[in-house]
Amino acid sequence: MGESGDDHCKGILENDSNFQPQPSVKKSFKNELLIFCQTTTIRGVTRVVTARNKTFRIVWVCSVIALFIGLFTCMFFLTRQYLEYHVIHPPQVLRDTPSPFPSITLCNLRPLASNATDILEELNLKNPRQFASDVNKFAAKSYYYNKDFLSYQLVSSAISMGGYLESLPANVTHILGHNRSDTIIHCMVSFSSCEDI
Repeated sequence: MGESGDDHCKGILENDSNFQPQPSVKKSFKNELLIFCQTTTIRGVTRVVTARNKTFRIVWVCSVIALFIGLFTCMFFLTRQYLEYHVIHPPQVLRDTPSPFPSITLCNLRPLASNATDILEELNLKNPRQFASDVNKFAAKSYYYNKDFLSYQLVSSAISMGGYLESLPANVTHILGHNRSDTIIHCMVSFSSCEDI
């Protein structure tokens, strides 16, 4: 019964006109890609699949590729700009600081100017990241090897932008920051320019 059952199944499979062999991996991948392109929410990709003729399809493919290149170019420049600034600055909220009314607080998340990195390199000074790394190494040495907990606490508290700026020569700190013209385009108080006040 076993052999005749196998022969019977083979006969059915060979004679059945509805039987289709498994599609190849390449064809399966192509079908999945087509389904993805038809159902995706990426702008323009569905237009590539549903274009009326080959000319429109080429236009949509070119525009989607151009937009992706633009996207990745912007991401590259944003990432490079983000990594350019060595900021180790714990944010502080000063709620009870007295200030006369009306007062304006300008918050700049980049304590150093754009050209500060170049200035530090020219003067062979450490950037904030190198400073923090060296202070961390010194603090770890004080804590783990010398068992000097007081020095560890004091050195650890120096890891801040204030500690970094205090470690620089006095004539350098003022050129690393921002000028008022970098932050404020036009300033007026009571209909007169801020320079006049």
